[in-house]
Amino acid sequence: MGKTEEKGNTEWPHTVDSRPITGQERLDPLSEGKGIFLINDAMEQSVKGHLIDTTEDLLTCRMQMDDSVYVNSPESGTLLHCAVPGESCTYRFEAYYQASNALPEKLWYIKSPAVVYREQNRNFVRVPAILPMIVRFRNAYGGSREPRETTMVDISVNGICFISPEASAENSSVEILIPELPGFGEFRTMAIVSRCQEKKVLNHIVYHVGAMFTEHLAPKDKIRLEKALAQLQREYLRRGMGIR
Repeated sequence: MGKTEEKGNTEWPHTVDSRPITGQERLDPLSEGKGIFLINDAMEQSVKGHLIDTTEDLLTCRMQMDDSVYVNSPESGTLLHCAVPGESCTYRFEAYYQASNALPEKLWYIKSPAVVYREQNRNFVRVPAILPMIVRFRNAYGGSREPRETTMVDISVNGICFISPEASAENSSVEILIPELPGFGEFRTMAIVSRCQEKKVLNHIVYHVGAMFTEHLAPKDKIRLEKALAQLQREYLRRGMGIR
């Protein structure tokens, strides 16, 4: 586990305030009922579960996924990148997958991490940017609904706000795809809905959905995202609109 801790200490970009939590306190953010997102280097997208038991040695997660995905669970010893959304931050850690239950329970057992990082954006700057994007919400069974074209409202290093024709439940999962984020290219990630606000536009209602990113990004991709947001910010300022 020593190598994992060292890796975690070097991966957080300078625009994010990352505080390591060790000892017994590291398990406090991983309480029963918390949603958790997990991914390994071989996965194309993260999977979601809920923590149902947390001990000094083991995390037990009830997974939300199709049977066909569950039966292809990782091999024992696979390193997982994990994210647990909080109220104003994300708790991230790396841990090793141990085993899974037989169907139909869909339980994953994961070795408890030695260190958990409380990751929080220092300035929470949201850059307004009207860009086309595609969202794909997860259904109650862990599968994906049909993709929908929509419009981004603003974006930060931690999350995004976009327009939706229908309300979205808090804590629901959504796959985000921005085909062309200036300075970055195609940006694809998973997020969890943190708020949904009704907006009246002319004679109809739409919703502004705020979602927090949960996907693990490699250090180089985090830096690319920072630079892309800085570029959007400069362009916005040049138009004389200011930054909220």
